[in-house]
Amino acid sequence: MKKNMSKIILEDLKFKKITKKIIIKDNKKEINDEDIKIDKYISKIKKRERIQSFPEIKEKKRGLSKSLSLLFIFMFSLGIMFWASEYFYNASIHITKRNENLILKDKKFILSGDDESKINFEVMIVTGEEKKNIELSEKENVSIKAKGEVVFYNEFATTSQKLLAGTFLVDENGKTYKTDNTVIIPGYKIVNGKKVLGEVSTPITSFLAGESYNGSPKKFYISEFKGMDKYSKIYANLKSPLVGGISGEAYKIGSVNEDNLKIFANSTLKNVLEKKLKAEIPEGYIYYQGASSFSYNTDTIGYSKDPKASVLLSGSLTAILIEEKDLKNNLIKLFSVDIKDKEINQIDITNIKDLKFNFYESDQLVHKEINNVEFLLNGNVNLLWNPDISFLKSKLVNLKKIDANSVFLLDPGVSHASLSVFPPWKKLLPEDKDKIKITID
Repeated sequence: MKKNMSKIILEDLKFKKITKKIIIKDNKKEINDEDIKIDKYISKIKKRERIQSFPEIKEKKRGLSKSLSLLFIFMFSLGIMFWASEYFYNASIHITKRNENLILKDKKFILSGDDESKINFEVMIVTGEEKKNIELSEKENVSIKAKGEVVFYNEFATTSQKLLAGTFLVDENGKTYKTDNTVIIPGYKIVNGKKVLGEVSTPITSFLAGESYNGSPKKFYISEFKGMDKYSKIYANLKSPLVGGISGEAYKIGSVNEDNLKIFANSTLKNVLEKKLKAEIPEGYIYYQGASSFSYNTDTIGYSKDPKASVLLSGSLTAILIEEKDLKNNLIKLFSVDIKDKEINQIDITNIKDLKFNFYESDQLVHKEINNVEFLLNGNVNLLWNPDISFLKSKLVNLKKIDANSVFLLDPGVSHASLSVFPPWKKLLPEDKDKIKITID
């Protein structure tokens, strides 16, 4: 039917004569408007003829192309989604650590150096000195001789020379002293062709009292050898200066000064020693304030003409250092008697150094030979578990999501856990450990 219609139209066009009117003006062709309209009309008819000649074929081609495009897009999208789901496949687990509080009220512990069941410890001793300027106020009349020390030399003979206590010596300035002890000066020796002098030291005291004997004479001679050859060959040199000589009214350290020195020693000097101790504590040990004994002595200045004096104080701090691991284990077992060693290794006590220490016996002294000590601890400590991430991952690999809680229950350090898996439709956790991310707080 459609084919016949096309023929009719073509025939009409064929036998219908349409002519264009061409006008020549000034040697130029001009086509009038009516001719242009006829050309446009003929073009439209021919175009419609081509479309109507094969309408079913045109529509079928357009429909097939669109369906294939949609199918391709769908399959491509599906592939992308599958690739993305495998590439980004992961499990995220957030764990809250277990945290417990332990309160100690005068809890008694025992330190022992020879019993493995008790807490191990070490004794550490530090020493130091500090000077204290003081103002002397007490006076009295005194007569005190200067004291020092000399070394005797014998280059006179290879035989020894004996000097009795009280032997008179004279220095280069003519001042006289006496030896405090009996001494024997060895004779000299010849070693590799060289003379090696015999020598011996002894303290000496000035013959008279007074400040004039204080000082450092270079050489001393034995008075009884004067006029003999050995006077210049058996002699003494000063080893330590002569000090302390004084006569007349002089100042001395009084009770007020002694009290001030005691306060200074137990505050300033002791604090200096404790700082020194803390800087030298070996790793793995704890020092508690009060777990020590402190002692000091003063440099005896005797008497002084000047009320202003400087006193040197020497101190010693003997301290007990407790092994942190042993103490921690004892505290954990207080929390739970039946706790296993594996779990103990998972637990930290973050504030163990904040506990207050006291000796069980208030007059307890610490010395280097001490072997057993009883002490008390007071305060609160936090027990913080550390879950075993490696263990948890090994149990969670390729596990069903619904079974994850049973794994968290295996670790006593897990207080709470939340799990999320991407993509959400996955029912199993990843097979790769690296795709299981665990965060802990």
